[in-house]
Amino acid sequence: MLIDHFDEELNTSPAWGTARARRLRDWSARHPFIVDGALASAISALLLFTEAIDAGEVGAKLDWVDIAVCAVAGILIALRRYAPVPVFVVALAAALWSLIPDDDQVVLRVAAVLALYTVASTRPRRVAWLAGAVSAAALFAMAVATNSGPWFASDNLQQIAWMGAALAAGEAVRSRRAYAIARDERAQAIRERIEQEREEETRRAVIEERLRIARELHDVVAHHIAVVNVQAGVAQHLLRSNPDGAGEALGHVRARTKNVLDDLAGILNTMRETGDSLSVTDPLPSLDRLASLVEEFSASGLHVDFTIDGDLAGIGDAIGLTAFRIIQEGLTNAHRHGSGEWAILHVCRTDDELRIEIRNAVANRPSDDARGHGMIGMRERVASANGTIVAGNTGDVEFRVVVSLPLAGANS
Repeated sequence: MLIDHFDEELNTSPAWGTARARRLRDWSARHPFIVDGALASAISALLLFTEAIDAGEVGAKLDWVDIAVCAVAGILIALRRYAPVPVFVVALAAALWSLIPDDDQVVLRVAAVLALYTVASTRPRRVAWLAGAVSAAALFAMAVATNSGPWFASDNLQQIAWMGAALAAGEAVRSRRAYAIARDERAQAIRERIEQEREEETRRAVIEERLRIARELHDVVAHHIAVVNVQAGVAQHLLRSNPDGAGEALGHVRARTKNVLDDLAGILNTMRETGDSLSVTDPLPSLDRLASLVEEFSASGLHVDFTIDGDLAGIGDAIGLTAFRIIQEGLTNAHRHGSGEWAILHVCRTDDELRIEIRNAVANRPSDDARGHGMIGMRERVASANGTIVAGNTGDVEFRVVVSLPLAGANS
């Protein structure tokens, strides 16, 4: 939108005129020789017509000098863009000659004015002002020297006025051109900056999506595979001594593998969906499935002492999903790494926060790096919810995880 604003401002700026005027300027910039040739022809024809009328009034007529002078002026006007300074020098000399009495050729001074305008609009300011000062002084001095009237006569002062007008017009055109160039450069810089920001935002979105998918896959797979691993070990141990117990354990393995496939299918379906109405938590669980999660761990051999303080209803989906995944990961770690078959889970909701505490017996619990990505993912989830987490051994007895998730603005 920022770029659109600048484009609209550029196109509607009074300095640039109407769309038709812009098209005319573009065409003249592409065909300068045609434009200058037409301008030279028009000025020469007009002044020849004027000279013919003036000559007729005094009983004279046009001669070859008048025609030659108009031709020279036309050539100077036509060539002024190709060599501004040399053409200006020649035009100024011709204009000084035109002030000689009985040979007053106005067309040469017109050519000098246009040549000075071209120098002022295309050359550095120092060159333009020097050319303007020299031309105004020279023409004024020549007019004073060739006129019999006082030095401040209007015919003398008008030489300075015409050169000043040409210099001012050229300065205005150059300033407008420089302003347009600066404006285009600024608009281009804004376009490039916005494009870079869009690319960076896209890269961030891709990275965040990868991390989200990695967390979800880890939470889904690690939880069930940990239980499958335990139950497979139980089945192997009981295979000969207690076939019924081994069969029951294998039944748990089958059930858990089915859950893994169902959860993975749900995640993949969500990833394939398009549309803004879908949430990143669909179809992932929340705290309403907390009791069934505890029952799953209990069925797999981990006794969970589960208590809740406060009402968990009304907690937002994002916080609910974060809390569920943290509890799932914490109990999975307790089952996998704990030395006993028990864990304590306490969930407490207050007006400001949701507090989760998980404890289990210590069994040489490895560090985060050696253990994998479970604690890393847990810390990332807590950080994304602006919460806090404390995890570590409490002496040589227990491993304790305490998580606080703020509820402000999350209950909608």
